[in-house]
Amino acid sequence: MIDPATAIMAASTAFNAIKKGCQIGRDLEGMAGDLGRWSKAIADFDFAAKRVENPKWYQAMGGSVEAMAMELFVQKKQKENMRDELRQWISGTLGPSAWQELIRMENEIRQKQKEQEYKRIERKEAIIAWSAGFFLFLLATGALFGFVYLAVNY
Repeated sequence: MIDPATAIMAASTAFNAIKKGCQIGRDLEGMAGDLGRWSKAIADFDFAAKRVENPKWYQAMGGSVEAMAMELFVQKKQKENMRDELRQWISGTLGPSAWQELIRMENEIRQKQKEQEYKRIERKEAIIAWSAGFFLFLLATGALFGFVYLAVNY
């Protein structure tokens, strides 16, 4: 399972590698691995943040909403700062067309992830939600029949 904190840490690690690559003058192709890791981590963060913002009914039953919201806010600001600094570094070092190429690469990676990994996670969550709902339905039905049985026999 992906959580925003892990995803933002992975993005920070890849971001630092990209920044170092820009400082020593590597081209985008030479930083493809780092860019791919950063893009994947950002896509993971966006996916995890969406899940935290709109939790399933069984996930929303516990935890501090204020703490989760503050943590997510800080992480989103970190992501925005990384993206802005990366845009400045890449555009300044390699030119504005390099930034556009990065955006294209990022969109391709995000699309591939959405088609594969995120669909699997969403299916798993749907199975858990339906199973929990079915269990609660059986529990409520059993309790109802138990009350009816007790009311009729006593």
